Amino acid sequence: NNAGVLSPPALLGDLDEETFDRVISVNLKGAFLGLKYVLKEMEQQQSGVIVNTASAAGIQGQPYLGGYAASKHGVVGLTKTAAIEYGPSGIRVNVICPGGVMTNMTKGLASSPEENGPLRRLADPIEVANVIAFLISPEASYVNGAVITIDGGLTS
Repeated sequence: NNAGVLSPPALLGDLDEETFDRVISVNLKGAFLGLKYVLKEMEQQQSGVIVNTASAAGIQGQPYLGGYAASKHGVVGLTKTAAIEYGPSGIRVNVICPGGVMTNMTKGLASSPEENGPLRRLADPIEVANVIAFLISPEASYVNGAVITIDGGLTS
């Protein structure tokens, strides 16, 4: 369950409502709708695994990206709630919180190596995909409601 848009950096007091609504709609409501409809199907089959994508900004503040941080904090909350509500039905729900990842969305965002955390680089998408592959595998059958950072130590 992966959706995300950024907004132009702005102080909270300068963030316009339309931009805030768009970020919340895509990032948080999009995750909610994905959960809403797939959980019904998984509940009927009494099994399933969902991995939501939040962000390092979902577990800490993010200066100048308040709407984004709020939306990703919300994804973490939805994940934990779904894990509790649907665990008894054999459905596991976890959330990953990547830091910077080399994607089209991060192209053009200037940052110094120090801003990328102790490893001083962005993640390769395959590094994130490998964690997701583990979470959906039988080896992670007891992992439910987990918040997994994939951020090179950024939030340490």
